[in-house]
Amino acid sequence: MNPRTAIALLAAFAVLCGAYWLMLRHEEGARQTEFEAGRLFELQPNMLRKVSIQVEDRSPTVGVTEGDGQWRITAPYELPAQNEVWAKVATNLAELQRERIIEDAPEDLSPYELDDPRLQVEFTTADGASHRVVFGKIGPMQVNRYAQIDGGPVVLTPHAQYEQLNRQLLDLRQRYVFEAGPEGITRIEFARIRQPEDGAPKPDGPYPVEEMGVVVVEQAGEGQWRMLEPFEADANTELVMGLARELQFAIGHEYVDNPNSLDDYYLNPPGARVTVYSGKEGKPQTLLIGGGTRTNDKAMLFAKRSDAPTVFQIDGALYGYFPKTPDAYRENRLLTRSALDLERIDYQAGEVNVVLVKGEDKRWRLAEPLQEPADQEMVSGFISTLLKVRGESFPPISLAEAGLAEPALTLKLAFKDDNAPVLIRIGKPTEDGQQHYATLDTGVITLVPATHVRAITRELFDFREKRIFEVDADAVSRVTLRFEDVDYVFVKGRRWTIEQPAGKIWDSQDDAKALVEAVARINASGVALMTAPEDLAPYGLDAPLMVLTVATPNEAGGTVDTGPLRIGVPLPDQSYLRFATVEGRPEIFHVNQSVIDKVREALNGVRDR
Repeated sequence: MNPRTAIALLAAFAVLCGAYWLMLRHEEGARQTEFEAGRLFELQPNMLRKVSIQVEDRSPTVGVTEGDGQWRITAPYELPAQNEVWAKVATNLAELQRERIIEDAPEDLSPYELDDPRLQVEFTTADGASHRVVFGKIGPMQVNRYAQIDGGPVVLTPHAQYEQLNRQLLDLRQRYVFEAGPEGITRIEFARIRQPEDGAPKPDGPYPVEEMGVVVVEQAGEGQWRMLEPFEADANTELVMGLARELQFAIGHEYVDNPNSLDDYYLNPPGARVTVYSGKEGKPQTLLIGGGTRTNDKAMLFAKRSDAPTVFQIDGALYGYFPKTPDAYRENRLLTRSALDLERIDYQAGEVNVVLVKGEDKRWRLAEPLQEPADQEMVSGFISTLLKVRGESFPPISLAEAGLAEPALTLKLAFKDDNAPVLIRIGKPTEDGQQHYATLDTGVITLVPATHVRAITRELFDFREKRIFEVDADAVSRVTLRFEDVDYVFVKGRRWTIEQPAGKIWDSQDDAKALVEAVARINASGVALMTAPEDLAPYGLDAPLMVLTVATPNEAGGTVDTGPLRIGVPLPDQSYLRFATVEGRPEIFHVNQSVIDKVREALNGVRDR
C-alpha cells in the first residue's frame, strides 16, 4: 500500500469516528431531553419543605425540613425522622416521571382505582408551591402505575418510583433507639429500679423511682473502658464493647405512640434505666426498660425513651448484656492483652521452670531448661485456655494472705514492642478448695475456679515436642529391628529385601512399607521419669520387647542412624501404654501399644523363601 492511499484511509477512518461520536452525543442529548420533558415537576430535592404521605386509609405522615437534609416528623406525632429514607422520598418526588398520558380529562377515576387511591403524596416547596399526587393500581405491564397530579390528567408513572414513595410511618421514623455520632457510644450508665412490694398501695400518679446498683463505664481510649461506679477499675472491654454495639444499633419494633397506661408494659415503674452518651459533648439519652414479651416467637423487651411517650419493643437479647452484679463489668480476665503479640512465656510452678520463645517463623521453642522445638499445638492450647480464665470475685485481701507473695504458679509474659512484661500469679486455694486466689495481669487480686487452675498447670513434658522418633519414611534405606527376641535387618534397594534372618523374604512389598510407616513417626504419650535410673528392669527396658534403629541418607553421601528406640513392658495400670527410651533423651517415656501392634502385623508378611 502506497503512503497516499494509507493517509486517505486514515482520514476516512477519522471522519467516521467523529461522526459516530457526534451521533452518540446527539442520542445522549435526546435521551436527557426526553427525560427532562417527562419529569412532572421542575424542582430539586432540596427545594422541598413539607411532605405528607398517606398510605391508603391510614393517617398521613408529615415530614418537614429546611432543605439541609435534616427531617423531622410533625404528624401524626412529633418524632425523629429517618433522614436516609426521607432523602429517597425527596429525590423520587423531584424526579417523578410521566411515561405517558392515559386520559386528559377523566370523568371516572374508578377504572384506575384513583377514586380510592393506594397512596397520596402532598408537598410544598420553598417558593410556596404545593402539589398533590395520587397513585392507583398498577398498569397492565406491571412496570408502571396509574397516577393523577393536582386533579389533572391520568398518567402512567414508574412503579419503581411509586415503591420509593409508598412509605408508612414505621419506615419514615427514626428506629434507632439512640443517636450515636461518629465516635459511637462513649459512656454507659445502668441502674436497676426498685419494684413496689406486693400489696403496696398504688399512687395516683407514677410510682416513685428509686435506683439501686448503679454501674457506670466510660471509654478511656481506643478499645479501652474504665468503670467509674460503683468503684473505679478497669472494665471488661470485650463485654462493654459488646453492650455498646448492641445499644448503638438497637432498633425499635411494634411502636405504641399513645399508650393508655404504662402499667401494661411494666414501665410504671420501669425495671431498669440505661443512659448513653456519644462523644465528649454528647447529651444524655435515656432508655427505660420494662417487662418482657414475645413477638413472632422472639423474646422482646418493652421500652421507651425518657423524653418521649412512645412505647416500643427491643430485642430481648440486650438483657443478657445488662450487669447482674455491681462488678459484672469489671475486667476479670487473667490475661487482657492480645495473644497475637505474645513473644515470651516464663512459666514457673514448683520445680517446673520453662521458658518459651516465639521465633520469627511464629513457632514456639523451648529456651530453658532445654533448647528444642516446643509442642506447637500444646502451647497454642495453653494460651487459648489462659485467655478463657476469668476471675469470679475480687476479695479484699493482701498478697501475703492470698498466698501470692510466694505463688504456686507464676507466669511472666512479654509482648511485642513492650519492654514491661506482665505477671499472672496463682496463690493458695480457698478453704473449700473450689477456688484459688490469683492476680490479673493488671495486678488485681481475684478468685478463679480450681478447675481453671488445673487447666493451666503443666509439666515440662507438656511443653516439649511429643515426637520422640521421626524419619522420612520414603528416605529410609535400612531398618535394624529386634522384636520379641528375633533380629531383623531390612534393606531397601530397588525393592525391600531381608538381610536377616537368612532365608526370609517379604510376602508383599506393602508389608515392608507398612513396617516403615509404623515406626517412622512415634509420639510419646507421657513421661514416667525425667531421668532414667540405672536399673531398667522394672520398665522391661533391660531386655526390651523391641529395639529399633533406622538408617537414612545424609548430605555427605553416607547414611545416618536414628535410634535406637527401645520399648519395654506395659504400664501396670494402663496396658495400652508401654515404657520406652530413645537414644539422646534422658527420660523414660510412655508410648502407645499401637506401635507394637502395627509392627507385629507388618512382620506377619515375613516368610520363608
